[in-house]
Amino acid sequence: MAIAGCAATGIDAPSPGGEESGAGGGPSLRLVPSVFVDEDAYSACSAQRQDPNGSAQTGYTCLEILFATDRALAERGVKAMNGVAGKPEDPRLFFKDARFSSADFIGDPGYFRPSSDADRSALDYESYRAGRIFVTVPKREPGDQLKAYDYKTNVSTGTSRTPTDADRQDYFTVWNYELLQQDDFWSRAGELLELAGQSGNPDWMSDSRAALVFIHGYNTSVAGAAYRMSQIVYDLRFAGAPFMFSWPANSDHDPLQYFNDSSAAAGAVGDLKLFLLDIEEKLHPSKFVIIAHSHGNQLLLRTLNEIAAEHPGRNNLFDAIIFASPDVDAFEFKRIVERTKHLAPSKTLYTSSDDKANLFRTILNGVRKNILNNVTVMPRAGYVKKGGTPLIADGLESIDLTGARTGRLGPEQEVKRGQLFKLFDGAQKLIMHDQYANAADIIYDIRAMIDSIEPVKRPDCRTAELNSISVTTIGAPDVFWRYKRGDNKIPADCP
Repeated sequence: MAIAGCAATGIDAPSPGGEESGAGGGPSLRLVPSVFVDEDAYSACSAQRQDPNGSAQTGYTCLEILFATDRALAERGVKAMNGVAGKPEDPRLFFKDARFSSADFIGDPGYFRPSSDADRSALDYESYRAGRIFVTVPKREPGDQLKAYDYKTNVSTGTSRTPTDADRQDYFTVWNYELLQQDDFWSRAGELLELAGQSGNPDWMSDSRAALVFIHGYNTSVAGAAYRMSQIVYDLRFAGAPFMFSWPANSDHDPLQYFNDSSAAAGAVGDLKLFLLDIEEKLHPSKFVIIAHSHGNQLLLRTLNEIAAEHPGRNNLFDAIIFASPDVDAFEFKRIVERTKHLAPSKTLYTSSDDKANLFRTILNGVRKNILNNVTVMPRAGYVKKGGTPLIADGLESIDLTGARTGRLGPEQEVKRGQLFKLFDGAQKLIMHDQYANAADIIYDIRAMIDSIEPVKRPDCRTAELNSISVTTIGAPDVFWRYKRGDNKIPADCP
């Protein structure tokens, strides 16, 4: 591998002050698998510069995220990843907002595909590249705003501003990318799974061989997805193997690219399917959890549909699936979720009446209907009217996030909330589409969900603030869950 380093667990490393535990320098760093420690003392990911246990007032943590993507490599990215390890290149220059073509396979063994598939044309719809990305995460608490570093790339010269240690105290930064060949990638993933559960740190999860996969939504770059995945891993204190899949979404914050992204998501179905099946068949994780956000749910649902059709006997292939703010037609969502319910015993829908993105999507459909006269306006699965009933499906736990804490401390003292959606350079609009990651309540619920996979607990048995709401759907009684602040307790009938 090109980068020297180790992800250690159950060992003591020097604290930021250079002292060992008990020597006056504070507690030593107890590392977990996804915390990456570079052997180079001058590296941003060196042990001397990190503080994953929070023993200092300032500091940051370097996380190693395993990624797969079907994006084409940009020329700048190829050069950077082939020999400029550790240079602060703008991550946006590494990958294109387009899927690779069959021509990219010529002379390049780096693409993952079924070894038994001799038909080169099949590589057009079932393949991916993989590697690892190293992200520095500033000291934070669940509910804090995700602030990404601005590399301020000079387009004419291709240069970017170098993040300093001071920048890393406040912002998420990408230290480096590394592409890996198949054997190296799965070997590294296996190492992280084996190390999981041995961290010796009670603040981090201790599930041995647990795998977490994140699938981003519309308007997201590889770096943007890595920032969000790193935030989730850090806030959850997830000590298993973190994976993310990046499909070729628009990354220029151009809302006019929305429908192009719908096509890009549809074109990535075979690639995501291959990646998820590879994780299961090559690693056999003890817990296999998937989180899909926004437009990524379109990709995930169609992938689950293909898996169910091609592998009808594969029950409980995954342990838990989280559909976060899905930008998906409600009817399509319900149909596929019910058809594929045997693939996971735990399935959760997070929806909200504050979600302006899914509300805007419905309005946009209405505009198209008025223009084209033949477009049916359908509600989105990720949006619920205030005080209304969210989408309910067989085998799905539907949770209304509207009353959840949107910041670290709740509405009274919250930090800025929601995803910053850039309509044009220098202009931003809060759209409340990222509550699943920005709300402390939801982070705690996801953590409790992963902890309670065996056996699966109903939502109000893992989170006291969730209240059951009884409704009647199609003449039959049903229930969904809604956040309600107050002096709540876990029900007495919970196991």
